[in-house]
Amino acid sequence: MKVLVAELSQESNSFCPVLTTLEDYRRYGIVTGNAYRQAVKGIRIESEGIFTALEEAGIDYVPAIRMRAQAGGKILPEVYDHLMETIRETVRASGPFDGAFLSLHGATQSTLSDDVCGDVVCGVRELLGPKAVIVSSFDLHANITRRIFDNADFVCGYQTYPHIDFYETGYRASKLGCEKLLGKKHNYMAWCPVPLIEPASGYTTETGAFGAMVARARKTLADGEISDYTVFNMQPWLDVKAGGSAVVVIAEDRQKAAAVCADLAEEYKSIRNLMSPKLFKADDIIKAARANTSGKPIILVDFSDSANAGAAGDNSNVLEAMLGADATDIPTALIVTDTPAVMKAFETGVGNTADFRLGGTRDHRCSHPVAVRATVRSLHDGDFRLEGPSRGLVRHIGKCAVISVGQIDILVTQAMASTGDTGLYRHFGIEPAFYKLVMVKANTSFYASYGSILSEVMFIDTGCAATADLVHLPFERLPRPFYPFDDISSFDVEANVFTKG
Repeated sequence: MKVLVAELSQESNSFCPVLTTLEDYRRYGIVTGNAYRQAVKGIRIESEGIFTALEEAGIDYVPAIRMRAQAGGKILPEVYDHLMETIRETVRASGPFDGAFLSLHGATQSTLSDDVCGDVVCGVRELLGPKAVIVSSFDLHANITRRIFDNADFVCGYQTYPHIDFYETGYRASKLGCEKLLGKKHNYMAWCPVPLIEPASGYTTETGAFGAMVARARKTLADGEISDYTVFNMQPWLDVKAGGSAVVVIAEDRQKAAAVCADLAEEYKSIRNLMSPKLFKADDIIKAARANTSGKPIILVDFSDSANAGAAGDNSNVLEAMLGADATDIPTALIVTDTPAVMKAFETGVGNTADFRLGGTRDHRCSHPVAVRATVRSLHDGDFRLEGPSRGLVRHIGKCAVISVGQIDILVTQAMASTGDTGLYRHFGIEPAFYKLVMVKANTSFYASYGSILSEVMFIDTGCAATADLVHLPFERLPRPFYPFDDISSFDVEANVFTKG
């Protein structure tokens, strides 16, 4: 018995004009064969969970390829082609295979395809045949399409947001696949698509209405009524024809799987109006920062420019507001992606001062440059290690520099990655705990790293590609009716629950 293992991850933002290339994947590091297994060994991420469950079950496996890139605009077709050619070569060289265990994001769109992850699952199914066991882990923000449901035996998504269960999700999917391969357990999978999206900054799995729903699902699982569940809240900046959120429930009893799936989907529909972030204006945040005597930073969440959500990361509106409010005396940490500014910092040299134009170099529709005179504090190669849930993973963000305007320290980068992780600042000499105000360009992921050191969280919407104002984005492809654009009160949940197994 033998299983192929592969990974493809990228969260696409349909409204970000910066396309994601094969070279972007190479910067993160494409690994194949045994190097793939070694690259993830001991790191608590999805692929490690997949390999661990296979090893515990005593099932032989062949690592094919691991490809990851930072969230961004649509991927180019060359990415999918490279993945599938490597998988085909692995099948030719090491097949036949009894199954394929995959790690996918689920919200990946290319310039040719709305459903890249569905393409992968279908492509692997075609290669391995109808009897092969195909399972996959997914991000909670995946778009679980009918093609994925029809061609995968089991799908498992993150059960936490902020995401802290990467390893566990890979392990869950792999264990279900192993049990099916070994004939130890027969499970059924129920799937219910729900026509809605929510701003990712407006909910977590630990608090509020969404958290209460997830807590109920966790109890159902803990009580042994089901084998697995995921509530998929589709990445809200994905403009695709076959798109939407979904509930997936796996159980040994088909009727139980369907009933729990319908119950969760109905609750999900009913709380759709309760998941929006409380927003603040820049002036209010600056006043709060000036008055902050807690000894801990206020976290300014510029979620709409979150690189984790596929935005360009090049917005400097907050810096502009602070300059206008004469607030350069407030100890503040900011971040912006701006390659020309990085290059100028390297030319200027540490300790020297120059005029910079920060921002507006990648997404000209949403951001504009802000003129500032700043002193270069430090220069870096841009490699750093994560401190949060994926502790130890190395991220590569190109050359970067720290420049200062009064007491405002600005990390200027060529790219962004893992923007909610404290390691992004700390590695480059910016200790978040020493500031009154710290900008984080993320939606919710930052809670996992910043939760113990923050005094307050204040959300701002700078109108970039990951804005919470979804109804004003130029969606053209989503099926209708669809929330928040339409009333979906009449959506019949029970009529849209499908089962297999």
